[in-house]
Amino acid sequence: MSLSLPSLCALTRALASDASVAGADTLQARGKRRAQGAFFTPPALVSFVTETALDLRFAQGNVAWHPDGYPLLRVLDPAAGDGRFLLEAARSLARRGRALSLQVDERMIHKHCLVGIERDPRYAEIARSQLYGEAIVHENEALLSGTVADSSVDLVLGNPPYLRSIALGRIDAELRRRLRHRYAATSHGEWDLYAAFLEQGMRWMGDGGVLAMVVPSRWWTAKWAGPLRASLAESGALSALVDFGDYQIFSDATVYASVCIAAQKPSKEVEIARLHGGKWQLGAVQHGELGTAPWDLAIGSAREFVTQVRSRGTPLGEMARIAKGTGTNADSVFLIESGDTEIESTLLHRVLRGRDVQALGRVPSWPRLLVPYKPDGTLIAPEEMRARFPQALAHLELHRDTLEARERGRFAGDRFYCFGRPQNLGLLQEKRAKVVVPDVTREGRALLDVHGALVLDSAYAIRLSADAPIDHETLCGVLNSRLVGLWLRSQGLPLRGGYTRMKTAYLTGLPMPPSSAATRRIAELVLAKPSQSALDEQVRLAFEVPKALWYAKVSSG
Repeated sequence: MSLSLPSLCALTRALASDASVAGADTLQARGKRRAQGAFFTPPALVSFVTETALDLRFAQGNVAWHPDGYPLLRVLDPAAGDGRFLLEAARSLARRGRALSLQVDERMIHKHCLVGIERDPRYAEIARSQLYGEAIVHENEALLSGTVADSSVDLVLGNPPYLRSIALGRIDAELRRRLRHRYAATSHGEWDLYAAFLEQGMRWMGDGGVLAMVVPSRWWTAKWAGPLRASLAESGALSALVDFGDYQIFSDATVYASVCIAAQKPSKEVEIARLHGGKWQLGAVQHGELGTAPWDLAIGSAREFVTQVRSRGTPLGEMARIAKGTGTNADSVFLIESGDTEIESTLLHRVLRGRDVQALGRVPSWPRLLVPYKPDGTLIAPEEMRARFPQALAHLELHRDTLEARERGRFAGDRFYCFGRPQNLGLLQEKRAKVVVPDVTREGRALLDVHGALVLDSAYAIRLSADAPIDHETLCGVLNSRLVGLWLRSQGLPLRGGYTRMKTAYLTGLPMPPSSAATRRIAELVLAKPSQSALDEQVRLAFEVPKALWYAKVSSG
């Protein structure tokens, strides 16, 4: 297949003025639809996805037509909603038939070609009315029903629900239980329902079959989606990925959306289209470069530069532990804003949040974090709290209602003052040097911590191994260079407002330069608080990148 720059530009122009089709969009309140992961697709995107998929399907081989005026194709939307994808597919098939001077009967197309599955009877009824009641619309859960046999569909279209497994468990615990481990996509961590639809969609495709779905782009890098990425990469079925970046295609929800297009016939490369700064960029990635690890989907000049830098360095993940900060689930209670407090100082620790991390900055003296844990990360028992830390316990008791209300009462009882997510707490309390970076940022930003400050979950701590070829000062310098901003924009997924994330998935592969006179100079500069240009130049020298290439890519972003 071949993604077209004019069609992509036309799509974004149409999306800018698009209005959702009346019907299912207004059937439920916004909050209810969000809770169910139901985001109804704008008509312009429905048309783009459907036409792109049909173009690919027709390119896979000849499509025969029945004498009664319909193609011998089966089109499935497994989360049909109000039927808009199926309706668009019928219209497109009719147009294609007429272009071939064939006798076309749209009702026969609806009756013989279209299959929808929708678990909500209200949406199913709207779909039937949209499709003249001729299409087959089942009121089932598509992932469990067995309504459609595997390898029996020519086209799988749609926009499946976006619902994290923890949220699914709240509204349908039985479905979550039955889907767990049923797919590679649901076998690890806190998975998302749309990923199961992607995987099952591949199973539904028959010979020459095509899948095209609107899904969030998060699965390209999320840890839980590693098995799904491996499965798709191994099959070679992935044909194209369309990334909308931080552009919001849904009017009532923040979703970082993409289109995934796959074909039963394997391909050697994946076409990539990425929207950045209002402009589309086109490129391709070889299937052999994709696997379980977060996918590197940089294209064009960014890929050229990243490839060269990567060839000169060692991935950070091979020499360091990258740990997300601990989560209290009640920072307003555990953060003590000033020293004007009677809480026992033994339990008050220096702390870093993402917003506290300034480039080459320092750990602030306040606020401090009330930590009712021992150095090994175990919670201090209530009896010990009463005996040794009565003021701290009195402060926590004052906020008991707030603390016990977290996660629907999960922490009610004697453990009411524990942290909600005390991950990496033992590691973070070690009094050793580390580099701290914010979770969300526009450019590379890091500080060197030698005070043993704790890190909250809006930041990450990075600690080098004993045999790492560089020191923490050099690491801090590299992480503050403009190289990191380019790396994050090319390897990670953008957020609204020009932000991106410095999370483990993106930092693990970030190259670190080999030990040299240049890297030692980076360490010296960090201690001297250099200008941005001086630091960038020394990082360039450490990676041995020619000036013209470095400044053409890094300075321009």
